[in-house]
Amino acid sequence: WVRGKNLRMIEALIKRGNLERKIHQLDTEIQLCVSQEYLKDQIERSIYRMGINSLDLFLLRVPIFFEGDIFDEICDALKFLEEQYNAGKINSYGLSLFELKNKVASFSDFPLEKLKNKLKGFRALEVTGNFVNKQAFMSEQGKESIIKRAKKLGLKVIVGNPFKAQIENKPVWLADYFVNSSWEEAAKELLNKAKNLELEIQKTPLADNRTLEEAMRDARIRSPFNFSQMLLACLEKKEPSSDDYSRLEEAANQSISMSKTVRDQLIKAKLLSKLEFEESLSDIESLFDNVLFGLRCFIRFQINCEIKEIRETHFGDKPEKLQVLGINWLFEQGVDIVLNKISHPEYIDDILSILGKTGRFNKIT
Repeated sequence: WVRGKNLRMIEALIKRGNLERKIHQLDTEIQLCVSQEYLKDQIERSIYRMGINSLDLFLLRVPIFFEGDIFDEICDALKFLEEQYNAGKINSYGLSLFELKNKVASFSDFPLEKLKNKLKGFRALEVTGNFVNKQAFMSEQGKESIIKRAKKLGLKVIVGNPFKAQIENKPVWLADYFVNSSWEEAAKELLNKAKNLELEIQKTPLADNRTLEEAMRDARIRSPFNFSQMLLACLEKKEPSSDDYSRLEEAANQSISMSKTVRDQLIKAKLLSKLEFEESLSDIESLFDNVLFGLRCFIRFQINCEIKEIRETHFGDKPEKLQVLGINWLFEQGVDIVLNKISHPEYIDDILSILGKTGRFNKIT
């Protein structure tokens, strides 16, 4: 899909005449581009950035549901990736499926077999799912689950975001919560990220050879880029409350809005390029989203027994941590690789312990 810095890359390619405008608006937030020029650019950027000769695996993000000529474009994209595979640029490739908010889609309708065809380099499929949101693991409309279909085609099955679930349209984090010491460590890490991002923005060079920080100081304008100060008041608390969450959410929205206003004013004054610190602002928004999501789940865990009920419903009185039980469940369904996306030491220790017992130690990243 296309958003944030990827959208800016595409716009730059179009401006240079290296890319036809083949961007599909899938919903209000997500656009899709699978043109060969764009994929080639992404592969070359990744190889250069990592300092390697080829990529082990390239995943093409596509929606579960699509219409019109998008199918033909995806087929052409896969043929191009096969060429890159034959040329040694990538060692394998596959599809990463995502759902659209405003489209009701079924995995049973996804034309996996047609897309796989006889492509030798097509070796992986990524889906989202877990023991609560089981759509990818269930048979639908008389068809086998997409997991079983993928395995029959010889594909490796990957699951990303294994702990995110929706229950009655509410986000739920399927993991036992880390102890306060871990919360403090996570808070420090988030604060450091915020500090680095705001420093990067403050040092942005302007057309008059001043930095953004110097220009705002000269104009006696109060900087809206004090993201770490906002986070500090909330994250240093061992047990943040719902009021803390509400205050942080309001402050974050105001700060981001003011930051964009300052950016737009500088662009209008021709002191700043349209793309300058756009990526940093996008990263700040993602950082706040992650913090707010974590707080929301943490607070919900404190005030109700949702996680306890989920555990008892699916796993009875098993003593392991919920995140361990959840990942083990995925492996039992035939999943080959789990993209864990959690860095808290306790989570990793718990999961590696059970994987060591089951012989699946090399399957978690």
